[in-house]
Amino acid sequence: MESPTSGDLHYDPKTAIESLRAYLPIYDSYQNQKEALMVAVTAFYLGGASAIIATDKPFWRSETRPELTHFVAALIAGACCLALAFAVWEFELRRSAGEIYRACNRVLARWVAETPDRDAIQPIEPSGGLAAIPLVRGFLWPRALCDELMEVHKSARWYWFPRAITCGVILLWTAVALWRVYLGS
Repeated sequence: MESPTSGDLHYDPKTAIESLRAYLPIYDSYQNQKEALMVAVTAFYLGGASAIIATDKPFWRSETRPELTHFVAALIAGACCLALAFAVWEFELRRSAGEIYRACNRVLARWVAETPDRDAIQPIEPSGGLAAIPLVRGFLWPRALCDELMEVHKSARWYWFPRAITCGVILLWTAVALWRVYLGS
């Protein structure tokens, strides 16, 4: 029995086109889900830090328990690290889903205009720079899609900007919350 990669594959361009069409709603939905999670976690963290900043009578400034101030500061710093790590990871997954969506859309547009050849739909495992994309590694993709993914990944611009703004706001709120814990009246 021959293996599926031995060149004896059933060549069906319609199935390849249908497969790419199926990817579009999946990765669009995934991208939206990651964005909603980033907004929720960031809002939750900023809300908690704002509550500490806005507290009238800080419970952590007790003369009988001065270690409470350090404990609250450690909690804030730990929550900041978790929020930053989560936000960065979700941004990366969102970017990956967006790149897959964009590449699928571009390849699909070409395949609708011109029937793909056998080589274009040959399943391959991504390598090189594509293997670093979280939602791509470990899967077989049509060769044309891998090529397009590489182009989309290389041409991505400004993907870092929303990440930098979000992380900057989290760090700013953390600094203000820590100032409030230690020095604020």
